[in-house]
Amino acid sequence: MFRHAASPGCKSRPCRTCQCALPQAVDALREIFIAALLPDRKLRFFEEQPLERVPAGRAGERALMLFLLEDCLKRRCRPASPGAPRSTEHKPS
Repeated sequence: MFRHAASPGCKSRPCRTCQCALPQAVDALREIFIAALLPDRKLRFFEEQPLERVPAGRAGERALMLFLLEDCLKRRCRPASPGAPRSTEHKPS
């Protein structure tokens, strides 16, 4: 069960409003990302973006902001490389 911070209208246990609102909020965010924010391709790092093709003005500013968002998402969500040693494993001496 999801734990939530008690809002002014909620008692100590989750209320029905909070239980119903969370899945709706997650679905709404998913739709926003799919429809408007995420490209129809694999995510790229900022350095990999076609910066030479960015137009001047507001359209270029919007493109740069989306490139930065894409870079942040890729860095945040990328899996750790399988060859990297884990900090909990012992290194051979």
